[in-house]
Amino acid sequence: LEQINLPPGLRLELILQQPIEGGQSAIGDVVRATVAADAKRKRKVIVPKGATVSGRILYLRKAGGAVPYHLVVVEFHTLEFGNKRARFLARLKGFASYVPGGSRPSLTPPVMGGYARIRLPGLEDRPGVGLFYVKGERLIIPRGTRMIWRTQRGE
Repeated sequence: LEQINLPPGLRLELILQQPIEGGQSAIGDVVRATVAADAKRKRKVIVPKGATVSGRILYLRKAGGAVPYHLVVVEFHTLEFGNKRARFLARLKGFASYVPGGSRPSLTPPVMGGYARIRLPGLEDRPGVGLFYVKGERLIIPRGTRMIWRTQRGE
């Protein structure tokens, strides 16, 4: 496979290909997503729709007191299409859709007042790592959930 570099600032909408569920999913599980639409730069397709992104679940923890929530950390490391492969250096910017029946993910903790945000030094700022929160007793991030990522410059 030809190794390519993704330019910084490219917006990629990823569609999760399998659910992440409390009690089912575990740290180390593989996660895959597909690119929802062509990502272009100056009208040239850099990453085509359907490209695959793969990675792993890095962290999964239920927390909170009066307001229970889950902290989920995924890392996507490789993007592939055709005969090309790239390191997935990107930052999670948000979620484009909410799948009915699932949990609503958020980039900020769903609690107020005296709760401290859980810190994961070394993980939070690593390219390809997405850290998000899910409010509630049950964790269900369904297949089909859409995430927005923005590529970053490599180290």
